[in-house]
Amino acid sequence: MCLQDWRLGRLIRASSRMETVATGAGNTVDIPSDKQRVGITISVNRRFALGTEYGQIRLDGVVFAILGNGQVNLHLTVATHGDLPMRELTLQSIGISIDYGIVEYTLPEEFLMAGMAEFKKAVGL
Repeated sequence: MCLQDWRLGRLIRASSRMETVATGAGNTVDIPSDKQRVGITISVNRRFALGTEYGQIRLDGVVFAILGNGQVNLHLTVATHGDLPMRELTLQSIGISIDYGIVEYTLPEEFLMAGMAEFKKAVGL
């Protein structure tokens, strides 16, 4: 990483929350789309006793990822996954109620839209 990467990284803000999703077809939690979100981490807080219990993450109505005993978190960034972290995601649980931990990383719009000259001016270069 270069110095500019560190300066830009310091502008990214993280917010976290827990969401409980009860088992059942109609029980979901939506994470709305956000054009300022440059990354997101979604995790489950428990080990599952049976192989039939897991959490689903949906993108555009299609199962995008499954969180269970083999994988307990998912981390998406703009740098590695394009616009996926910015899009709406839906959380669902299968077989058991699940507490999801969600960390969203956002960068203010003025830095996302700025060219290199504006960025350098904003961070004091």
